[in-house]
Amino acid sequence: MRTKDTNQTHIPEQFEYRQIGYKTGIKLQQRCGLCYGIVNANMIEGGIWKKTGNLVPLSAYKNIDWNIGFKGGNMPNSFDYVIENNGIFSEESNKIENKDQSCQTDKYNKTCERTEIRGIFNLSEGDKDDLAIGLNNYGLVGTGIDISGSDFKQYRSGIYDNINCRSSGISDGVLIVGFGYD
Repeated sequence: MRTKDTNQTHIPEQFEYRQIGYKTGIKLQQRCGLCYGIVNANMIEGGIWKKTGNLVPLSAYKNIDWNIGFKGGNMPNSFDYVIENNGIFSEESNKIENKDQSCQTDKYNKTCERTEIRGIFNLSEGDKDDLAIGLNNYGLVGTGIDISGSDFKQYRSGIYDNINCRSSGISDGVLIVGFGYD
């Protein structure tokens, strides 16, 4: 776990990574419960893009296969796995097949292209300033959200704000790509 650099001199009032060129395709998970792996892969992609300017699509499959599979999982455990097992593969070398399979560790050999991460950090829960600093300094942020409300199905863009949204009972992983006012 690493400490965040909070010595940020200027945080803009609004910011969105898609407006400055970070764009990937939407990855449909259907009913497969693999949001945690997709969010983790996208956060790592975003960090690489922020540092290098190169967008390398990464595969969520290896840590999905290892974690709880296609039945839901855990973002922190997935990051630990990526760190402890020499990185994450490119999407090109390791595509998600969207079906339950037995562990495929024999597929992952040293010749596959992979990306390594050296650490992660946590943001303070409910702290909007911390979120802005994290997005601005490090890149995309993944979080869990309660999507049980009927209005979530109609959500298309902007800030999702539902007073009935629970902080417990998280049911999906999402990627935060910006902050500001709606």
